[in-house]
Amino acid sequence: PVMLLPNHISSIDMPIVLRALPPELRYKVAIATATDSTHERFPWAIPVLNFLFNIYPFARVGQIKSSLDYTGRIIDRGFSIMLFPEGRVSRNAKLQEIKGGAGFLAVEMGIPIVPVKIIGTNYVYPSGRVFPELPSRHDVTVKFGKPIQFSEDTSYIQVTRIIENALKEL
Repeated sequence: PVMLLPNHISSIDMPIVLRALPPELRYKVAIATATDSTHERFPWAIPVLNFLFNIYPFARVGQIKSSLDYTGRIIDRGFSIMLFPEGRVSRNAKLQEIKGGAGFLAVEMGIPIVPVKIIGTNYVYPSGRVFPELPSRHDVTVKFGKPIQFSEDTSYIQVTRIIENALKEL
């Protein structure tokens, strides 16, 4: 298993990254989605999103420990995980500050992280667009960085900076 850490510039980033993966990896990825922005705002869509993209709730505040425990169990079952380390969709398609939780997860889960750069989805389906508007046509690129493994004694802050720099360099 690996932890895929893509930038987040559109609500269609999840399926775009999944489509860019080889099938043998694609079907073994679970995607962490923010409980407050996905599961609480669109409860009616969760069964469909879970079926299509294998999402699971990840709390940004409050019950974070249960989210971490569940993520660990997913990894223990041989699944890779994908989470967006910026915490939300960028409004201007520029890389936002990487949240410290990304560094924590990268160290504590003990699996390699793979930085992922998404380019162009913000033109296909801009942030703030409301479903069911049709997407626009535009080229989209997904770049995968080299896997990075961290030792358990690496500081979370240092790892967060390394992740941010890796995403900037892609």
